[in-house]
Amino acid sequence: MSKRLEEKITRGEYAKITQKLTEQCRTYCENLLSDANLSWRDIDTILMVGSMSNCPSVQDALKNWSGKDVVFNAVNPKTCVSEGAAIRAFLKTCQKSGKTAVVQSLEEKPNYENADKKIETAEISGKRTQTRILCATSVLPSSICLKLRSQKTGKFSAFKMLKKNDVYPTEFVRDFPIGRDGLSQVLLLILEGESDDPALCAELGNAVLPLDGEHFSHDRVRVTFCVDENGIIQVSALDLRTNRKVDAKIQRTNALSEEEIARAKNDAEEDEFVLA
Repeated sequence: MSKRLEEKITRGEYAKITQKLTEQCRTYCENLLSDANLSWRDIDTILMVGSMSNCPSVQDALKNWSGKDVVFNAVNPKTCVSEGAAIRAFLKTCQKSGKTAVVQSLEEKPNYENADKKIETAEISGKRTQTRILCATSVLPSSICLKLRSQKTGKFSAFKMLKKNDVYPTEFVRDFPIGRDGLSQVLLLILEGESDDPALCAELGNAVLPLDGEHFSHDRVRVTFCVDENGIIQVSALDLRTNRKVDAKIQRTNALSEEEIARAKNDAEEDEFVLA
């Protein structure tokens, strides 16, 4: 049985109730600026998107934090993110350049006629006063680590093979000594997170490299972490003494498998939606 509650509250009461969430937004903004090596002084204008950008308490808070002009309704806050994703998908699918020429103010209707020519002219002449060149890149949302043990202390740590905000596709290769003499296998434990403590990172998967039991602790294994253009993590380990190799494709633990995706699509097609 569904229940419904109707209660009138003032704008001030709403701002007080949601103050904790608003402060979380401030933390996210400051973390983002820090990751980009920027400060509020480096920002000219803030363009807000998303439905919550219509919330007065969020608007006021952002103005106070930044001390900057905040632009509202320059684009549709509810659809601009999905529109940008659609444009990005088109560019990748058609293998087009990821550059876009913006030659009018935000209030005017976009005009993409002869956009490639405008970009080329701006790049050759260097006259970019009226033309801004924008290029979208894909970056890692968090660091990808390898669980390692210190030979000196015996303690485990999360060694960052790929760092947060690294642009992908990308690859990192490093040689590591095996743990001790006579090992029959090497376990590569792949983690995701920013902490040096493996216990505070999320486990993504693992790969096992078989050994012949005749290795010594000074023998090395070449480990390669690679992220392709689709964001898929691939890990390989090469035994430099025997040239034996193992490859693993890592799927995040919270991602759906192909079977789960197919099942969800089938359920959606069979489902009949009705008004609540």
